[in-house]
Amino acid sequence: MLADRELTLLGAHGDLTPEGLRRELDAIGPHLRRVPRSTWEEYLKRVEMHPVAGTEPVELETTVPLWTDEGPASRRARVRLLPTGADPLYVARVTGFEDALPLTESFVRQADGRASVAVSDLQPSPGENPVPPRWRPALRAVVHRLVIGDYDGLERDGVIFDVDVPGQDMVKHWIEQQPESLVDLPEAAWDWSNHTPAWHGPGVYTVNVSMWTATQGLSLLMLEGEVFDNGGDDIRVQVYSVTIP
Repeated sequence: MLADRELTLLGAHGDLTPEGLRRELDAIGPHLRRVPRSTWEEYLKRVEMHPVAGTEPVELETTVPLWTDEGPASRRARVRLLPTGADPLYVARVTGFEDALPLTESFVRQADGRASVAVSDLQPSPGENPVPPRWRPALRAVVHRLVIGDYDGLERDGVIFDVDVPGQDMVKHWIEQQPESLVDLPEAAWDWSNHTPAWHGPGVYTVNVSMWTATQGLSLLMLEGEVFDNGGDDIRVQVYSVTIP
């Protein structure tokens, strides 16, 4: 509804007036559009719903990613879900907006239209649950294939999806949109990796691995995907995005 500028309806049921919503969206910059399907599906796997104190029946609140013609927006929408009494149905209302990244400037636009990470003191945080050693060879092999640009092969093998599909490819597009060249993962990279059990397990884990580039070393680019561990040598990797979280 935000992407489609249905602001009158949103303003009637939210904390911001239609004019207030319009000002927020105009401040984001590039034209807002619907979040790509693959990104939205990945978001739904990770979404955190927080109960709102003092509400009865209990209301839930979360933040929702926004997307522009140039990629992830610098702001997120804060959304509250109100129970309707017909479980599990909720009514959603926009309660505000907040920065998506703690950066003064998230991207620097180059003359050729490519994007690079802005100069910043921000670095990825070390992972709380680094990827186990038994998965590392499989993940390192996938990253190497990204380094050499084997996108078609990775798609044929079911590792990445929607290559060359405008608005849906979340791997090739974002790697090529930044001027830094990816390099193979050094051993130290695993300290900046993380894994958690996926909701549709067992044997399925969400993984996040910070990528490394030729001049930056450790970068803000993040590989996000899943590992399917079926025991023995049966370890399969799927990558959903390589982008700046």
